[in-house]
Amino acid sequence: MTKNRLIPLALVFLTLIVLIILLSCDWQYISDQQKANNFKSSQEIEFLVQKAKLTDKGKTILYASSPQLKDKSSFNATCGKDGDPDVYIAGCHYKIDDNEFIDIYNAGKDATSLQKSYYNYENAKIVTLAHEMMHAVYSRIPQSEKEKIWEELNKIYMSNEELRSEISLYPEDEQMDELYVRVATEIYGISSFLEKHYGEYFKDRRYIAKLYHDNKTQIKNMFAEVDIILQKMEAQKSIYKNATDYYVQRDAINEYNRLVDLYNARIEVYGEVKSKLDSEK
Repeated sequence: MTKNRLIPLALVFLTLIVLIILLSCDWQYISDQQKANNFKSSQEIEFLVQKAKLTDKGKTILYASSPQLKDKSSFNATCGKDGDPDVYIAGCHYKIDDNEFIDIYNAGKDATSLQKSYYNYENAKIVTLAHEMMHAVYSRIPQSEKEKIWEELNKIYMSNEELRSEISLYPEDEQMDELYVRVATEIYGISSFLEKHYGEYFKDRRYIAKLYHDNKTQIKNMFAEVDIILQKMEAQKSIYKNATDYYVQRDAINEYNRLVDLYNARIEVYGEVKSKLDSEK
């Protein structure tokens, strides 16, 4: 074979190698890296990202989605409330043309020390950031890979009545997306397959689940405390209504008024944070 004939064959071989390399590239991730490199993160977002313990891959997808903390008016302009004033949305992930966004409600920005003592707004925002990031992740998973993931998720879905009830409230075409995200950020016991998969994005996924459940417990405790105060108020009210002695009655009224003030203070706190459970879209 002559030298001149070898050159075209070499070019064909080189072209095939280049094509194989191009076909095997993860162009989505390359695009994400470019967008992430161009994204300018705020100090507040950086703090939440650090606390969320994300992997480099998780950070890349998050930053490619332009995460932002927003106040009430600007947050509602993009995330809204799905037309239901009783639904609290902590964050949302959405796309506009070729651009992707994650908005997080800056809950607790102006919270009092008392309110912060009852609810950890910081942890809630970390969970929300992780939750919305996983929506961005899910949108990138090839259909061929989703089938095995769905199989594992369905096992959890069928065995968890509370989760099943909550997921059923979503439109059918959003349920698997939401299930994928909720399992990642809320469920402790999952299969080794899912743990490995989610481990691509979290250094410690169970830590995120713990933050979620800690905040959920705080909400339940507030319910319980308000109920206890109400019971005490009713008991004290009964005392001063039935008392005949002036001093006994006066002390009962004073105690009742103190409980009313305490109740009002707790209700104010409760009103600010009662909906902070992660029920976002």
